[in-house]
Amino acid sequence: MTDSAIARPVRYGTVCSDSVTNTNLYNPETSSPDINADSLPQGLAIVRGLVADKFSVRVLARLADAEQRTQIATEQQDYRIAWLTVLRADEGNAEPWRQAFWEIVGNVPEKAIPFWLASQDAAFDEHFPLSMLPLRYTKTWASDYLCGKMIAERAREAKLPPKKQSHSVPMPKLRRATKKPKGFSMWPALMFVVLVCAAVVVMAHRQTSRDFTFSAPADKFQILRRFDAYHYQFRWIRAGSEPVAINTVFCSNYEPQLSEGETLTWLHYQDLGRCWDILPEGYGYRFERDAQGNPTLSPGCVFNDRDLTDCKLNPSEARF
Repeated sequence: MTDSAIARPVRYGTVCSDSVTNTNLYNPETSSPDINADSLPQGLAIVRGLVADKFSVRVLARLADAEQRTQIATEQQDYRIAWLTVLRADEGNAEPWRQAFWEIVGNVPEKAIPFWLASQDAAFDEHFPLSMLPLRYTKTWASDYLCGKMIAERAREAKLPPKKQSHSVPMPKLRRATKKPKGFSMWPALMFVVLVCAAVVVMAHRQTSRDFTFSAPADKFQILRRFDAYHYQFRWIRAGSEPVAINTVFCSNYEPQLSEGETLTWLHYQDLGRCWDILPEGYGYRFERDAQGNPTLSPGCVFNDRDLTDCKLNPSEARF
């Protein structure tokens, strides 16, 4: 997948959007319709050799009809994902919804959905910095989101006025063409541009590295996945907010000793943009521990003989 921004495109194909016009499948007086090549709707006729169960055909027909009836693009996309889910399940796919989601959206749900939720939360947060909107889907989108939420939280604590109105939509301003007045000089405009550029350079230099500190009980980080020595997936548990799954990369100058299932109650790092640096003095992390001083583990996780953990995947969570 690329790092370009995710959008939820509605793509129109020929499998379920052509037309579903056969009313025999929807007749409530018919308890068990005879589904053959002649009675299949036009949009389903091309998959009649792939679908094994007549019930699956009826479900596909209903979903195809529902997609055509709605005029809302997001609903059409949801119906299309549901249509493909039924088809992939009938084909024997072990993860039919995940496969259908990837075919329509172009990304897997465990990566796309957290980004959508974070983007929506940032857009509706009245104190989220306008310069960071809209949230872009890059390798560091999770760090950008955390940075924006920290700035918004400090602004709320300081009781600063909101930077934007909730649910606001910017409207373009129409200006009438005016003639250039006599004696107009370009020097003030050029000086203003130079000052703005200098300010941008100074701010960019200051934001090259940013320090972040999180501590319980307000914040906790649960380790969901350990991809390698430096790449992890955390679940950020913030008091009063929904947990958010984020992917992070630690700098290669220090290898963190983290395992899946452990929980961090204190985390202090320097965000360098490309990675999180915890090597300098005063930076690092602390584990949540039990009464015996051992790190607490999530349900289903145990330590193995390599001082790492083995965790059983929760069936309710999305798999990678």
